Amino acid sequence: MKKSHRAGIQAIAVLILLVGGILLFRHLASQRPDLIREDPLPPAPMVRVETVYTGAHPVTILGQGTVMPVREIRVIPEVSGKVIWLAESMKDGGSFEKGELMLKIDPRDYEVAVAQARARLADAKALLQRAKEESEAAIDEWREHFSPGPDQTPPPLVARIPQLEAAQAQMEALAADLERAKLNLERSQIKAPFAGQVTDKAVDIGQFVAPGQVLAGFFDTSAVEIVLPLEDSDLAWFSVPGFTQEGGQGSLALVKATVAGQDREWQGRVSHAQARLDTRSRMVRVVVRVENPYAQKPPAAVGLFANVEIRGQTLEGVSFMPRAALRQGNVVWKVDSENRLRFAPVTVARVSDEGVIVTDGLSQGDRVVVSLLHGASDGMLVRVANSNSLEAHAVGEQAPMVKE
Repeated sequence: MKKSHRAGIQAIAVLILLVGGILLFRHLASQRPDLIREDPLPPAPMVRVETVYTGAHPVTILGQGTVMPVREIRVIPEVSGKVIWLAESMKDGGSFEKGELMLKIDPRDYEVAVAQARARLADAKALLQRAKEESEAAIDEWREHFSPGPDQTPPPLVARIPQLEAAQAQMEALAADLERAKLNLERSQIKAPFAGQVTDKAVDIGQFVAPGQVLAGFFDTSAVEIVLPLEDSDLAWFSVPGFTQEGGQGSLALVKATVAGQDREWQGRVSHAQARLDTRSRMVRVVVRVENPYAQKPPAAVGLFANVEIRGQTLEGVSFMPRAALRQGNVVWKVDSENRLRFAPVTVARVSDEGVIVTDGLSQGDRVVVSLLHGASDGMLVRVANSNSLEAHAVGEQAPMVKE
């Protein structure tokens, strides 16, 4: 075969293949479905939830205040003189017991005064005795001269009644002087009226003191008080003797403070409420009392800043949730089994820093949203980031409070 014929056959074959390929491509393109442009759906927003458990929940009222003594006095002498003795405990911060001798003033002038008053009283008793005898003698003499009847009495001047009464009054006055002298002698020694501690000592041995001069301060250590300013609505949840109830004991309380680098706790009880409300804040000042605060070391020292937890009523069949779960209008966002948001109104019993107590609107195991979510709507699909439990807020699993 000639070369020209071979080249013609190859060209025809190539042309046939090219035309066939074009026809096949057009056929396949005609069988492909038309593409439709669609925008992708945004992902469901992610939320954090808490699982609700219902049951009994005690209401705890929180407050803060400064530890104050139940009694505090200024030590002022009632007699003047030079201080000749001080007790070892007579120093700022010194502790003493009830009846303990704390200070002595030079008693010699008062001992002399007692001796003089006693001598004057003895002389007055002798004068009274003589006046009585003279009166009896005058009455006998009158009876001998006038022979009166059995019911007749001599005139007072004849019986020397004025002299007798004057001698009696003189003796009583001198007896009172003796008692005053003894009292001044007793006052030259200052004794502690209660068990406590010394503050602001301003006296020393050799110093002359006078009535009205402040020598030191004493405060009672048998008990301390913490005054808590509370909202009026808080008082509905616990007992305040004389304010929310006629008598009886107040609610238990737990006093917490950091002393000497240690976290300490003391059991207390609501004692009373102060007479006046705060005129600016309209808060009620509730007083919590702690007995024997110095029995343990370190103590609940006066001036210490303390946190107080008052145990109030225990509510049955309620739910507890964080404050973040409560939305405007007392509504919560629940996440159902299909991870869809459901708006649910709830009945709130109390809102505090700890959380929210709900009496109606939540059930055991409900998941409530505690995170922020913009553009939330009822029924929208969400993704759950976590599922924390609120079971620890049940009564049986709370941190221990105080015991009866």
